[in-house]
Amino acid sequence: VNVLQVGAGTATAMLTSFSLTFVAFALPAGLIAGKCGRKKTIVTGLILLIAFMLPMIFINPILSTFGVDIANASTLMIKQIVVIALLASAGFGWACVNINSLPMVVELASIDKIGRFTGYYYFFSFGASIFSPILWGAIRDLTDDYNTLFIYAVICFALALVSMLFVKHGEVHQHSQEVMEEATMDLD
Repeated sequence: VNVLQVGAGTATAMLTSFSLTFVAFALPAGLIAGKCGRKKTIVTGLILLIAFMLPMIFINPILSTFGVDIANASTLMIKQIVVIALLASAGFGWACVNINSLPMVVELASIDKIGRFTGYYYFFSFGASIFSPILWGAIRDLTDDYNTLFIYAVICFALALVSMLFVKHGEVHQHSQEVMEEATMDLD
């Protein structure tokens, strides 16, 4: 709203493009991971998130460079279309990350520890969902700049990307056979 100079309703509608592409690509993201691997899919998703969120930091100067008067109501539609395209593309990246994260964590666990590892996943996911807005809110209060949200998001995605580069396990094939064998033994 403050960075893009649009109304709250318009900003909400623009953000919906992120959510819609996330939902639309949830199933394809899982299928892609089945073919290419979860780690590669998550890393690709994080790269896409960074690539499509980074221009959001500079959206006003970038559009001004291309001759778009960001304060003019007649060219506001151009800015909205660019932002919607960036957010929609980032939604695909988020699907690649989000859809494959829990299955990757579960693949790390032995069959008797799947519940525990699922708990770890949700503990850290929800912990981040609780503390990250507080941290960004403090940053926003210190800087008095809403544009720091995009900077903060890019930094968080970059940190996630770096951490994913150290992941060695959790691919689809690693213990799926063990699960299938135990499941068929339970049927006997």
